[in-house]
Amino acid sequence: MKYFLIGTGLSLIGILLAIIIWDVHMISNITSGIGFIFLIVACIFSGAFVNGDRMRANLAMETKENWVQRNKIA
Repeated sequence: MKYFLIGTGLSLIGILLAIIIWDVHMISNITSGIGFIFLIVACIFSGAFVNGDRMRANLAMETKENWVQRNKIA
């Protein structure tokens, strides 16, 4: 829930900056850009960009604590 609130706060800051500095039409670009950045970071930290062989090898060597930590970070 904490990360959801951080993302919502950043989006609200982006909306306010778009209204004050730029045009109102930039709101969708800024909020979608923030969402896209967070999506890419989550995919990188979760290991979603590796192929099937690498994922199978990583999961075979992974302990329960490592799995919990990786999912918590993602």
